[in-house]
Amino acid sequence: MEGGQYNITGELEFEAGTPRLNASGVYKYNDWLLGTQALIDAKAHKIMKQTMAFGLFQSGANIIGNYENGKEFTVGAFKTVSGSEERGMQLSWDEKGQAKLVFGVKYNIDGASSIKAKVNSGGQIGLSYIYQYRAGIKCSLSTQLEAKNLMTGGHKMGFGLQFDG
Repeated sequence: MEGGQYNITGELEFEAGTPRLNASGVYKYNDWLLGTQALIDAKAHKIMKQTMAFGLFQSGANIIGNYENGKEFTVGAFKTVSGSEERGMQLSWDEKGQAKLVFGVKYNIDGASSIKAKVNSGGQIGLSYIYQYRAGIKCSLSTQLEAKNLMTGGHKMGFGLQFDG
């Protein structure tokens, strides 16, 4: 495959005495990526998980997709609209024909803080505020609202603290 780059990995792990092989490969040609991954139970000679994926990565815009275990197909598109705003959408179908749709946006307020919002076809609304205190330290405040049940509850709230070395 002239002109492209590739990466192949394989890991052998033993969990509860069962040897498992995790193998993956990715091929890149220009702005395109194509990859596959399989988790194999070496003792039973059975594929436990298989994923195939593709991606198109260009300046400011990405399209990605994956097909997992022959049961679910997902495709997403992400675009940097301006230096401070990013938008994205994701659509997935499962083997039962059920579709899920998600829209999201991220807005960088300044060099240290940003807000994110997303809404999905299940009626969930997610909101986050992220602040980078200094290099390697971020804190976030997030909530997930159940739009179908605003008065009955089921909403979630969280606080995160992230340390990077």
